[in-house]
Amino acid sequence: MAASPDGQFKDDFTRMRCEKVAGLYFTKLMHGYDITIDHLNHADPRARSGALMLMKHYWKRRQDYAQICERIAREDTDPKVRALALGWLSLCYTATSDSRIGKWLAEIVRDEMQPLLFRRQAYFSLFSVRGLAKILDTRTFQFPDQVDWSLVASFDKER
Repeated sequence: MAASPDGQFKDDFTRMRCEKVAGLYFTKLMHGYDITIDHLNHADPRARSGALMLMKHYWKRRQDYAQICERIAREDTDPKVRALALGWLSLCYTATSDSRIGKWLAEIVRDEMQPLLFRRQAYFSLFSVRGLAKILDTRTFQFPDQVDWSLVASFDKER
């Protein structure tokens, strides 16, 4: 996956999306990569979401990007922040069929104790990891009623 040059958005639409998510933190997050990283631990979920958005769309991708996204997806207290991190994480594993990530995502999809938003994102992420084109409309998709459970189960069979 191509990384953005440091401190540059690919287009105005991406900049506006990042600004909307980050809110009042947006300008500060653009002042430095270290500041953005610090905001991943901020008390406000909006600051953490904004930091994730800028890590993906503004700063050049660092080697620890996937590990950071995985940590946040596993540990953050806010389901929306966790789902955003999970989505970005899955892009790091596009078309790899990575068994560790795939099994973890499949576990999340099945875990009824997880928030629906997080489980839904894990399901969509399975498509990315498997390298499948999504043929479903994510806006109208009914989770869990429309889940292809055979896709989810296919990750259990891998080593």
